[in-house]
Amino acid sequence: MTSIVAISTEEGVYLGGDLAGSNGHNIGEVSQSKVFCVGEFLVGYSGSFRAGQIVEYSWSPPDRILGVCDYNYLVLQIIPSLMVILEGSGFGGYNGTEVKGGNFLLVYEGRVYEVQDDYSILEWVQPVVCLGSGGDVTGSICTGMLAVNEHLTKNKKLKGPEIIATALTLTSHKIASVSGVKV
Repeated sequence: MTSIVAISTEEGVYLGGDLAGSNGHNIGEVSQSKVFCVGEFLVGYSGSFRAGQIVEYSWSPPDRILGVCDYNYLVLQIIPSLMVILEGSGFGGYNGTEVKGGNFLLVYEGRVYEVQDDYSILEWVQPVVCLGSGGDVTGSICTGMLAVNEHLTKNKKLKGPEIIATALTLTSHKIASVSGVKV
């Protein structure tokens, strides 16, 4: 139960998320952020807090092999390292029919990637990418705000973090499983 959003602007790529915690019946705000840095990666997650904690506190991204492009580095080195740390910590794994991991947004070298729960990785090219139960609403709000920004003069434009914070706040008014803001 969450909303994680990445937006790409002229100033850079920004990542933010809500602070909701839920057991499926009750919801509240937690102090743990679902957005954090690990090495050169900005990471946001939805779903299991345990998966996010393992990645935040136990994962060390492997050194990139010289000459390997970003996408190959992610597919051939980052994904296997995430699989090892998550499965080695008792999260995810193979249940006999499918591989099950976490759901993450990774920002690396100014690009946004989604790690899906089967460990596939997608590079998104649109300026707004979201995860979680509130992702559709947050994404729509961010997309609308970016469109409005195009019509404002440069000194009046909203910055990426302001757009994310506003979108998450508005999403929390509509989606019960989204609460709080961390950018």
